[in-house]
Amino acid sequence: MSDVQIGCALSAIVFDIAVFDEFFKELVASGALLDRIAFDTDTVLGRRNVTVRRGASHAGQPGRRASQQPSDAVPGPPRRRGRSAVNGRYPARLGTAPTILLFMDTNRTKRPRMNSTTWAGLVSLALAASLGPCGLAAQVPIESEVRQILTFSFLPGKSGEALAVFRDRAIPLYERDEAMRSFRGFREVESPIQLDLIVVSAFAGMAGMDESNAGLRALAEEAGTSIGAIYGGIGALSSGHTDQFVEMLPALGTGDASSRRLTAFVWYRVLSGQNDAFEQALERTVVPHEELEGIASATGRFLVSDGWSYLRFLAFDSLGDYQAYWSNLEAVGASDGVAALTAERREVIVAGVPELSVRE
Repeated sequence: MSDVQIGCALSAIVFDIAVFDEFFKELVASGALLDRIAFDTDTVLGRRNVTVRRGASHAGQPGRRASQQPSDAVPGPPRRRGRSAVNGRYPARLGTAPTILLFMDTNRTKRPRMNSTTWAGLVSLALAASLGPCGLAAQVPIESEVRQILTFSFLPGKSGEALAVFRDRAIPLYERDEAMRSFRGFREVESPIQLDLIVVSAFAGMAGMDESNAGLRALAEEAGTSIGAIYGGIGALSSGHTDQFVEMLPALGTGDASSRRLTAFVWYRVLSGQNDAFEQALERTVVPHEELEGIASATGRFLVSDGWSYLRFLAFDSLGDYQAYWSNLEAVGASDGVAALTAERREVIVAGVPELSVRE
């Protein structure tokens, strides 16, 4: 595990483990003591708690808004892009990693002071016991992550055969390819364009993709085949496909958008010269709304596409939830800035294919 997500009241911050101990020393030195340590998967926000839970952001509990906290809860620091609100030296990002929510007790009277080593040891032990071998969900974006998005339309009656090629010939190789951060397959649910399957591969930058390609060639050769032969077989069953690449922007999302039953892929074509303004509008209004509503989202900026600028990934349990998302976004005016900068938007709703999933 290389990262730990720290949440102070309503702000979630992810620290590299190398600076975690330094962060804790500064917390203790400031006189803010943690009153007790509790681990629970259904967090009640409030002070004097350290809570570790898996797979959802601090705002991600079903049916709970982040604003619904006890009246005496300690207010959280403001959200800042790319830097920690606790100390500006610590790089931060939002996500749905297992979360430690730290709530400092400001009543310091008549309490023994624990040193930083003690606290760091307690939390390290808690992490080891609670988080298991996998620290971050594989589809929570990281800095410089690149995703390849392949969409396929299959010949009539050939979808099952094509899925079998992926499942039986490609997935075993992907499972052994350590350079591939994750792989997800999605089947079409609602789409204005012709498609049957979307597959998304994630890598640590283009260099990670190069490493993955080299590794897959070697693995395929060991298996007596080749990647070209595998995808050639899929291509023979297809009537068409598209191939796109995005660089993920961790600050413009809230977590793993493949974490629910449905995932919406939303393509944006932004007005010429307005990319920076578009990203600022997302960060200023849309992402905070998604955090408040507990909606997992992610954003990628296109590197290779057919004229599109950005791709957003959104997680939902139902089509009704997806409709409510847009209605609520518009009702509070959170979508106005983005809409004013958008020349075209395309939406596709898909569902995950469990047998086409590598690294949860």
